Amino acid sequence: MAFALSLIGACTGDAPSEGFEPVTAATLQPGQQVCPDLSGTFDLAGTSLAKAIAGRQPPNTHGLPVLMTFQPGPMTIEGWWVVPRKRLVAFATTMSEDAPKRYARWRGLVLKDPLAENLRQNPDAYLAAVAELGPPGPTYALVVNQGCQDNWMRVVSATEQVPADDGSMRSQEREVWLARDASGALLVKGVTYTLKHYSIWAPSTQSIRTSRSTTFERIAQTDPESAAALVAADLPADPQTQPRARMACVDVPAHVAAFSQRLKSLLPPKVDVTRFELNPVRQRDADGNCPYAVVDVEIVGGDAYFLSRMRDWIKAEPNVDSVETLRIEPAQRRANTLRLRVVLR
Repeated sequence: MAFALSLIGACTGDAPSEGFEPVTAATLQPGQQVCPDLSGTFDLAGTSLAKAIAGRQPPNTHGLPVLMTFQPGPMTIEGWWVVPRKRLVAFATTMSEDAPKRYARWRGLVLKDPLAENLRQNPDAYLAAVAELGPPGPTYALVVNQGCQDNWMRVVSATEQVPADDGSMRSQEREVWLARDASGALLVKGVTYTLKHYSIWAPSTQSIRTSRSTTFERIAQTDPESAAALVAADLPADPQTQPRARMACVDVPAHVAAFSQRLKSLLPPKVDVTRFELNPVRQRDADGNCPYAVVDVEIVGGDAYFLSRMRDWIKAEPNVDSVETLRIEPAQRRANTLRLRVVLR
């Protein structure tokens, strides 16, 4: 009889613990099941709850905070990892000034316009590409609605093996349910069932729930953060598309000297600049401005890999317009030598 009563208890619903009563659920869309509206923003990153309910963990945000925002989707409530918009815009503004070329690549990725086919089809590859440059825009967290009951939404249902008191392994079933209380806080109900396996017809194995434990948790809302996709108006413009003031001829020496110092800072020990020559500067239309400044550079030392990357590093510099690799005549060739023509703007 005791065994039968235990089974009955395991199959009935949980009475809400005092102080954890959910508000009455509402239908989010016509014709859908009645589920709680979880809309709101919560600080869940790095918590055991996030690890349990999110199929995608927080993305690389380059040190910026990340929150989870729940909002209604086309079919059901959705969870999104979001970097607070003000922090994201501040990051973008700084990068657009300090590293405009890097910013242009990052901006194109987070706006997804245009986006390469392989990145459109592979969200993980897309997030990895963004992470190489900066934090992402709102990122789908893969929180799955597995059904709603009694004003709660189930988002986890998993069977797992855990150590028993005698050192052996036992089976249990774990569920996580979410709801909202009257204050707007997120309610979390964790239900764990102990499973007993049996077999009537070998090799088929069945299981029944023999006991249950329930825990409750409340998580307060933070300031709301939108999970809406980023649009061009949210971010600083791409500096490379904006009109750029022409360099005054009288300023060319200072620009060239600054580039020379920056170039030397990029070089490791035992790598030297053996030639740094400014080509004659041509004034444009007698207006005091110059179309460009051209510097020929020779770098000696380092391995072949370093020299192959050096061209890309220089090209990424904010004040560099273009970089051309110069041919070295056979009679002038030395081991590990690179000659470049750098156009400054």
